Amino acid sequence: MADLNRIYRDIIAFAALAEVTVSEAKIEEALRLFDEGFAQGSVQFRTTTKLKGQREVNFRYTVGLDQAPHPQDTAQGAGLLTGREQEDQLLSQIRETFPLRRGAADFDVNHGLVKIWHFPKPPFLLERIFQIPALPRSVVAHADFFQKYHFDTPPIIGVDYLHHSMNLYFVTDHPEHHTPGFVKSILQDQQFEIPSDLIIYYCTKAVVITTTFRWDSPRIERMCFYVTDFGRRNVPSLHPLLTRLAQEATFLGDTQRFQVDWSFGEKGSYMKVEIDYTGDISI
Repeated sequence: MADLNRIYRDIIAFAALAEVTVSEAKIEEALRLFDEGFAQGSVQFRTTTKLKGQREVNFRYTVGLDQAPHPQDTAQGAGLLTGREQEDQLLSQIRETFPLRRGAADFDVNHGLVKIWHFPKPPFLLERIFQIPALPRSVVAHADFFQKYHFDTPPIIGVDYLHHSMNLYFVTDHPEHHTPGFVKSILQDQQFEIPSDLIIYYCTKAVVITTTFRWDSPRIERMCFYVTDFGRRNVPSLHPLLTRLAQEATFLGDTQRFQVDWSFGEKGSYMKVEIDYTGDISI
């Protein structure tokens, strides 16, 4: 069981490394309301290479529901989802459609609760997701896109209450997913920026690719390539922030793993860096 006081101190230290100011009250609220999730679950910290002033810091947990209540139930009970009925309805319908394997919640150091993730038990074919009434229409409109790029069985569905969007996460389990041609093609398909050959190389190593949708947009808003299992010595030296975190980030245990993600969208691209704070995160 993790020490919540230690987690609190390390969140603030991580934010300082990322040069992000925090609301201590929001961090305290999250750790108090979702104490079982943070104490019993796998914990990660995350930030981005966005410009200072636009950069976020998030902290999150993933947990089995035999260890902690579902985060949606906790959030509803605390009144955190008032005014977010569209997103909340979607998550409720996802829970009704797919039995849960694990749940997860994500918090911003200044805004509090941001996302709730649902890890469904197999099988969870995409066609069943298309039948959920509250789903953004843009998801179903991209059925041919999913088929073209061999995206069949999302192991994680996320609902973003802060940005009014939702995510489908796909495991890169098809051989084409790990080729430069695939990375270029899928980004060109969405008219996103094509990165350097070095970034394309890293993207071919992704274990998961995420697509983001909104209710008020017909297109895929963002795509993100998740590359895991970097150590302190081999985090890519592509930005001063990555270098600083690789040198100074604090972990709870001996397993010190970093994840670097490449995110692309209509408004540009950036990197995310996540630390496996408790050393036991898995899909």
